[in-house]
Amino acid sequence: KISGISGNECLATNCLSDIHPDADAYIFSIKDDALKDTAVSIGNIMDSRNPLFIHTAGSVPMDIFQGIAKRYGVLYPMQTFSKARQVDFSSIPCFIEACDNATLDIINDLASSISLRSERSFSLTSACEVPII
Repeated sequence: KISGISGNECLATNCLSDIHPDADAYIFSIKDDALKDTAVSIGNIMDSRNPLFIHTAGSVPMDIFQGIAKRYGVLYPMQTFSKARQVDFSSIPCFIEACDNATLDIINDLASSISLRSERSFSLTSACEVPII
């Protein structure tokens, strides 16, 4: 369990059967080549809520979630991680982008909770799947 923003608890897992279908957000911190298939698998089990999908890979576009989630983005720390080295997240810049401004604000709040340096690098090159009225 990980303490989340607003005092909520977050569960970390590496097993799809442990994923809760009613989560508000899913953060994918996995190998780049496993991202799409894992997102599709989770998209297939989630309930009708509108969860936020976030990945942490700086080399993968956020559009990988398009068609799977309506709200999505990227939060990637500018740091290579190693199991052998402890990292002080407060000094590592986190770059963020999102499919829309509201989602960008949410991801910025999350980034600000783990780093003192949050940098918006959004281009809004893709649109969320929001119906055009």
